[in-house]
Amino acid sequence: MSVISARHRVENLSRKRLGITSRAKNGMEMTIIGYDGEREVTVKFEDGAIVSHRGYREFVEGDIAHPTNTVARRLRLNHINETNRANCGLMMKIIAYNSKTNVDVAFEDGIVKRGITYRSFRTGEVAHPTAPKNRPFPISVYGFTLQTKAYEYNTELNYICKCNRCGLRDVMTTDEMKKHICKGVAYEGRVLD
Repeated sequence: MSVISARHRVENLSRKRLGITSRAKNGMEMTIIGYDGEREVTVKFEDGAIVSHRGYREFVEGDIAHPTNTVARRLRLNHINETNRANCGLMMKIIAYNSKTNVDVAFEDGIVKRGITYRSFRTGEVAHPTAPKNRPFPISVYGFTLQTKAYEYNTELNYICKCNRCGLRDVMTTDEMKKHICKGVAYEGRVLD
């Protein structure tokens, strides 16, 4: 299907689905006020509360929670700042938990990946955006190129890596990479000892 025909299909569905009303499991009536695809539905509850970035199926089945629902809010807040290690070896942290199918995570090098599932976060199956799809190494982090995992010690991964500034080759953790200071390399106009 071409991009034009796919967009045309979304526009047709948008016209058909705008204004459809459903009942949430909490008993409140909700209406579609925005539709930009199966996974981008915006609804308005009868009290005026608006919820975005939900799926059409969630709407039909009444699985969209009211934003002030304390159980759903507590569940979302419990997941914020939760950490796990990705398969590429980097730590990642949840920075936004919208639903179990829409989670935003930040890797320890500051790269943010949006719209992943909570399940893929828990299993570590979140690909770092700069890592090749089939081979996670080499990865550039904190000015180092990670060649491969060396070993794991006390739940901390150590990598065979090379500093891109001074050429140092060593086995280091990501914390050691953050703290690394290049010796004998010009830095801001002066040579470090």
